[in-house]
Amino acid sequence: MFPANKSVDRLKEKIKEKTGKPTQSPLNAVIKELNLMLRGWANYFKLGYPRKVFRDINYYLQVRFHRFTKNRKGFGWES
Repeated sequence: MFPANKSVDRLKEKIKEKTGKPTQSPLNAVIKELNLMLRGWANYFKLGYPRKVFRDINYYLQVRFHRFTKNRKGFGWES
């Protein structure tokens, strides 16, 4: 049992939406939103053998987040 490609693609699209354009919201807020979304998704799909899918999502998130923080003027860690 694996998460369907369609649901993985939807998750990636949501991650891209949150990290696509530089926003005025603090970085902490963006991280909290992503953590909440990813925790819910992982809890739903944790049954079966999702290890490879989770690893792929983790890599995708690292790449997107690196680009997101690189394009910001100041990291805005303030809450």
